Amino acid sequence: MAAATNIWSKHNPRALLRTVATYSLRHFFPQHCLLILFLAVVVLMPGPLSADTRIIAWGDGSIGTNVPVGLFDLKTIATGLGHGLALRSNGVVVAWGDGSLGQTNVPANLTNGVAIAAGRYHSLALRGNGTVIAWGFNNYGQTNVPAGLASVAAIAAGGDHCLALRSNGTVVAWGLGSSGETNVPAGLSGVTAISAGEVHCLALKSNGTLAAWGNNDSGQTNLPSSLGLTNITVIITTWPCAATEQ
Repeated sequence: MAAATNIWSKHNPRALLRTVATYSLRHFFPQHCLLILFLAVVVLMPGPLSADTRIIAWGDGSIGTNVPVGLFDLKTIATGLGHGLALRSNGVVVAWGDGSLGQTNVPANLTNGVAIAAGRYHSLALRGNGTVIAWGFNNYGQTNVPAGLASVAAIAAGGDHCLALRSNGTVVAWGLGSSGETNVPAGLSGVTAISAGEVHCLALKSNGTLAAWGNNDSGQTNLPSSLGLTNITVIITTWPCAATEQ
């Protein structure tokens, strides 16, 4: 399995997030697929998201880089293995790229979106009413949103699994769990942020500490105690390529 990397920052979280937005598609690209080279690089311009923010993409134009014409007024973006998602400020979700497994078929009843996330071949959206909708490949149940899931404050998508952070600080996981990525640690509470790698997960707690679970082939769930990781403000997982803190 390719290396997975966790990124955290105590300082300047905005700069870190901007760096990840710039390279997010590249992080989803398998290192060993040399024939395709880098899938794409996405740049948000002019920087902080604003009414005239737009997406520029380049790379392998066969998948993921054919951004729809006239896509402006963006709130955020998300990238899967070969598809992209954009959330407009009016709550509308736009998808493009590889849609062979339904990952770009945005549900017609999806309105008032406030957050998006993209897995390998599936997509997630969080509505303003705290409910979650999912679409795309469902070979591991990753689009089967748990019945009764509500009051969701944040979402994250891994390779073939999903996370939802409830407003009460608890975490719900579903989808592929063969590496333990859906085994949320018992008693985990007080969570303020979540992030999903290819087959592992991170949760940031209100006291500034981290919880990690799932696959540990590359030590991605071995939190480095020697670094004194406290007062953390941002957590990001990348998969499968490695990334460095900026």
